[in-house]
Amino acid sequence: MRRPFVYIIITLFFGFAAGGLRALELQTAWDKELGVMSPGHPASLGLIIVSVAFLLIMLPLTRVKSKPTGERVISARHTPAYLAADIFATAALLVSAYLDISRYAGLSDVTVEAPVSLLVFSLLTVFTGLCMLMLMRMTLRGMVDRAYGFYMTVPVFWSCFWLIMEFAANSANPILLTYAYEILAIVFIVLALYSMAGFFFDMPHTSQTLLYCVLGAFFSCVTVLGPILSYVFWQVWPVEGSADGAQFFRFLYATIHLLASVYVLRGRKISQRPAAAARTAPAPAPAEGESGGGL
Repeated sequence: MRRPFVYIIITLFFGFAAGGLRALELQTAWDKELGVMSPGHPASLGLIIVSVAFLLIMLPLTRVKSKPTGERVISARHTPAYLAADIFATAALLVSAYLDISRYAGLSDVTVEAPVSLLVFSLLTVFTGLCMLMLMRMTLRGMVDRAYGFYMTVPVFWSCFWLIMEFAANSANPILLTYAYEILAIVFIVLALYSMAGFFFDMPHTSQTLLYCVLGAFFSCVTVLGPILSYVFWQVWPVEGSADGAQFFRFLYATIHLLASVYVLRGRKISQRPAAAARTAPAPAPAEGESGGGL
């Protein structure tokens, strides 16, 4: 069984490399006066090559032979690291909600008028953070099972709302390279959260979940590190609106949470709990003279 840190190290390595290329692309390929990307720029081609290489590397690595047959419970050995990572992730998520609410209330420096959908999304973000805290509380007690599946579905709805908002914000933007990696990141975040929720509803797909998690974390690194590294080295934000603190914290949450999920998924073998086995065991045959039941 491969060590979970192998997946995390490879994802972060390629994520930082791609983030550096994204920063170079935003500063050298982006024409600020015309508002277009230079076609066929080496930084753009290099970023595409790194992204494809990462996908080709992770496709065989995320293929696992173990087939879950029941509910999954985080082992006690991996619980502390998982909880520590998700505490930081949830804190980042709640900070993003605070920044969005501040923007809607006019308390931030952003002068763009905030739509009502941003307030709805902010409240859903807070609710998602509370569900994350509830799941961590149940994990600490060793009580995580499919009875708490509701708490895993809330992040799925939150990420879908996020994806809809991003599509709406970029629907009139003809420059695909300005937002393509951001959209890809959110798409894989949605798929990863949906696949993780499947473990609570007897629909576990370990290989798919691992692949979606590492891809979501990778493209989140590209989206966050691109503008930040660009500002660090060139002292200017490359694209208007790229200095979005709430967006950065959302992607930070996704990166930490998805990599923590990879750590859990590959940290131990997946086996069927006795309780799950009892539910799936055939019912005993009725004794002679007794009815077999029915409506």
